Order: sequence, then C-alpha cells, then structure tokens
Amino acid sequence: LEGDWPKAIDVAVSNGTALVADSGGDVTFRQYIHIIDVSDPAAPRHRTRLPIHTKDIVASDGLFYIADYDGGFRIIDPNPQCQERMVQEIPPPKSTDQA
Repeated sequence: LEGDWPKAIDVAVSNGTALVADSGGDVTFRQYIHIIDVSDPAAPRHRTRLPIHTKDIVASDGLFYIADYDGGFRIIDPNPQCQERMVQEIPPPKSTDQA
C-alpha cells in the first residue's frame, strides 16, 4: 500500500481480508479500521475505512469482532460481494453518573 499511514495498533486477518486499526494519525486525529484485501499478499488492496475507536479486533469464521474504547462492540462481515456490513452493533452502556 502506498502513501503515509498512521501506526497500526491492532490487526486481525481472516479469509484473505485484514482489518487494521490505526493510531489516529490523520489530520483529524480520528481512529479508523481499515479493511484491506490481502488475498494476494504481494498486492494488498485498501477497500475502505470505518471510523471506529478500536480497543481490540478478533477474527473468527470470516467475521471480525471489534471492541471499542467507548465500551461498544461491533461485528463486521467484510464480504466483498455484499460490501462491508455491520452484522451487529452493541452501543456502550449509558452512564449512570449523577451530577
């Protein structure tokens, strides 16, 4: 892949697809998950990126399980035939702090 890339902080690979969580080094300092086709390791291809503040990524059976720093959880199916899709998103719990 060409160009300047932020530092990778987590990577998971399954069925020729890699999800790479970056360190938020773009001009907005937002973190992203990059979906990369690695079916040909000599010529990886960046498919898309998703704005997720990632804590951990795990791959299993072609799905990617992502825990984010906000306490949420996402399951992503990166199947290129049907585009990337969020299989499930569990938002972080609501704060019960009383001011």
